Amino acid sequence: MNSLTTIAGSTSFNPGELLRLPRTNNRRPKVRLGISSNLTSAHARELCFGCLAGAQEWLQSDPPYELELLWEEDTLDENDDSTAPRRLVRSGADIVIGHCSSTEALRAAQVYEQAGIPFLAPGTSNPLLTAMGLRNVVRYYGRDDDLAEAMTDVVVRGGAGKVALVWQDILYGRTLAGLLRGTLLRSGIEVATESDGKGHALTATNLAGLDTVVFAGTYLAGAELLEQLKEADYRGSVVLGDDAYLEEFLAAAQGLRGDVYVVSTGVNTDHSDYEAFRQRYVNLSGLEPGAYSVTSYLAARQGLEFIHILAQRGLHAFIDKIRMESFTKDSLVGKLHVNYKGEPMNFAWNTHQVKDGRFVKWPSRA
Repeated sequence: MNSLTTIAGSTSFNPGELLRLPRTNNRRPKVRLGISSNLTSAHARELCFGCLAGAQEWLQSDPPYELELLWEEDTLDENDDSTAPRRLVRSGADIVIGHCSSTEALRAAQVYEQAGIPFLAPGTSNPLLTAMGLRNVVRYYGRDDDLAEAMTDVVVRGGAGKVALVWQDILYGRTLAGLLRGTLLRSGIEVATESDGKGHALTATNLAGLDTVVFAGTYLAGAELLEQLKEADYRGSVVLGDDAYLEEFLAAAQGLRGDVYVVSTGVNTDHSDYEAFRQRYVNLSGLEPGAYSVTSYLAARQGLEFIHILAQRGLHAFIDKIRMESFTKDSLVGKLHVNYKGEPMNFAWNTHQVKDGRFVKWPSRA
């Protein structure tokens, strides 16, 4: 299948064309912002439109640079030898944003560290990203261990006693499922059945007596799970992680008799800058922001805002400036409080319930 057809079955999304900016002033020094993701899901769209929104906003300030956006398609193949990151290095990228899957990000970060290039990660939740001792990484997202706690909190608030734990056999799915086992157990929730999505199907028989199905994996695999649950006439709740927070997933939830909850990015929609961002994003993409839209925008906007520090004072000063800003500036995802490892210590999660074909924010605990 052509990679352009894998996003919502459409050939209209072409990152290379989308990210080609008109030339402005050739006398100005050029800044190259690298963007990369796999094209097997719609999250590449969030990354690209989020980065484009941030870049457009920065360009409106008439910066003393010409901007070029570089695109490279990555892959979820765990045997890949970092082809996309190496191409971006050879193309002269000054900063790279993307590689939203754990599989991509963990290998890419090391390539960029060796090349002295900042890597701003807007969607990678694997704890290992900031545990490798790399000084070029800033994560703009939460961690799987915190996500597991937030998903378990939804299960507990729903009053579940027994659950099914289903995961997708990729790095993200395996990591999150392992963490969920621990958080569910510590909360007194019995994991009565497990599945890696490739073995036994979930049927009315093995779902009997279960209150909730907890899923760790991508929204595409989550949509397949919901089809199984519909066939089994399952009427309990389903709790999914951040990857499912995008418009394409909403159609998959239609027809399921139970409640569907998605735990994802804690965006502050009451922030004074949110509506301007949302309107720009919708105008560009034609869709509402998803899981990684805001974080991609913030990474691009901040990375470009401080590009002069990278040019004049180097990588470590650039990363330190982002860290300091995260303690003082209230962004669309709050004050992230990025530590010396590049880890945000104050990332918030929002829980949404799927109702009437849309995501409705679930109230926080009182």
